[in-house]
Amino acid sequence: MKAGIPEATILVRLPRPLIEALLSLHSSLSDDVALALVRGKTRLQISSPETADCPKPAISCVANDAYKAEFLGALVEARTLPEIFATIIDMTEGIAPEVLTALADVRTRERRYIARKREDVHLSSPHLPTMKSTSGWWISKCISKDDLTRALREFCRLSGLTFGKDLKFPA
Repeated sequence: MKAGIPEATILVRLPRPLIEALLSLHSSLSDDVALALVRGKTRLQISSPETADCPKPAISCVANDAYKAEFLGALVEARTLPEIFATIIDMTEGIAPEVLTALADVRTRERRYIARKREDVHLSSPHLPTMKSTSGWWISKCISKDDLTRALREFCRLSGLTFGKDLKFPA
């Protein structure tokens, strides 16, 4: 006898650290993660159970990436440091947007790590270049590895994650 997979079920392979981090976030943030996942599910194109176990393509879609980070078990690769930061911000927007709101309130002497308005990123030098993440947050394009490391450490502090374990940079 073969048990069928209910039609409303989505099978997704995720790294164990990502699942553990999501469960940890879920328990600390009440139902926010569950609601985000439900909202996200409605935007996904659901595949049939027959295609759920399809192997990954052997060729990476992202070539010649210079920088890598690991966020909750998922590898993040990009050509620039701002792209790494923007990707992590975008990944967080769906599961813990309140962390990003808190991060937007943090500022260094010269800039905010993220902002809703372009002009709120560089406080004393608004002419410096910025970029907008997919989720709508503005970040500086002028960041070094040290700047990004400081921003990611602050991000971890605000989110209750551990830098070097839940978020690794460089990976």
